[in-house]
Amino acid sequence: MRTIVPALALAGLLAPAVAGSACADVAEFYRGKTVTVVNGGGSGGGSTVYTQVIAPILQRHMPGNPNFVIQYMPGAGGARAANYLYSAAAKDGTVLGRPLQEVAFFSLLGGPGLQYDAARFQYIGGAYTARSTISVMKQFTPVRTIEDAKRTEVIVAAGGKASQPYMHPTLANALLGTKFKLVMGYPGTGAMNIAMERGEVHGRAGSWNSFKGSKPYWVEQDLLANLVVIGLDREPDLPKVPLMTELITDPADRLLMEVVASTALFAHVWLAPPGVPADRVAALREAFAKTLNDPELIAQMKKRRAELDFISWRQLHDAVEKQLKVDKKSIERLRAILDL
Repeated sequence: MRTIVPALALAGLLAPAVAGSACADVAEFYRGKTVTVVNGGGSGGGSTVYTQVIAPILQRHMPGNPNFVIQYMPGAGGARAANYLYSAAAKDGTVLGRPLQEVAFFSLLGGPGLQYDAARFQYIGGAYTARSTISVMKQFTPVRTIEDAKRTEVIVAAGGKASQPYMHPTLANALLGTKFKLVMGYPGTGAMNIAMERGEVHGRAGSWNSFKGSKPYWVEQDLLANLVVIGLDREPDLPKVPLMTELITDPADRLLMEVVASTALFAHVWLAPPGVPADRVAALREAFAKTLNDPELIAQMKKRRAELDFISWRQLHDAVEKQLKVDKKSIERLRAILDL
């Protein structure tokens, strides 16, 4: 487990405190109510564990101790849930969102079917800084490094275009000159893992946390060759595996990859729709920060081999603002590479 937030530093990362009568008003509003957490992935997805473990502990830290229930709303790469939260969900603090990692990234790219503005969501906090890898099974390919993948074809599994298993190898082909051959149509990482074990494909891209959580013996028995990391910094478990951004020499290309890598902060983000009253949002932010530092949560996630990093609402807000400042020419090139 990584360090979360030292207790003495916690206050500096919280939203402004909800004090006095404002706190009493928030508690009165939430008492006896149910808060629905809309999860943009399916009930068996990797984000499920985080949502299921965090929700009951968050309930204890919330003024009024409302009941928390989870509603799964997969579809369209997470856009279905994000659209619902933005347009149709109640704006009183009784509906929260657990969208997929690319919620802000897709808002930046635009495209048909997107009906939300990521800058207007009210970010509560995040539970993990994701670092992804492109990894292959050593048993079925001689490829061991990203340089090898520039010389030898590597067959990788992918689902739809709105997913890391598609986007990351596609970007590597365009920006690094690798020879990843994508086999599309896998319904999820579970099916991709089976295909890797059978030798139908050599590997896949995805969260390093998902590899460790779903197939720990792959890691323990050194069955994987991890070719490259996609993230804001190197994966501590894989200190010798380079970041994709480190390998890109062209400044314009590096900017594109930095935009993609910035989605790492949103791996397990919690947010409220636009319009939720400020005092309730502040209470949610404070309760979330306390939850991420709760010893019970830390122990439960350690037992599940799931990493925790407290991401403040301010970090998320600033990351969205930075993404949305990327120039249109760069965004159009990114869209063209990804064929979105």
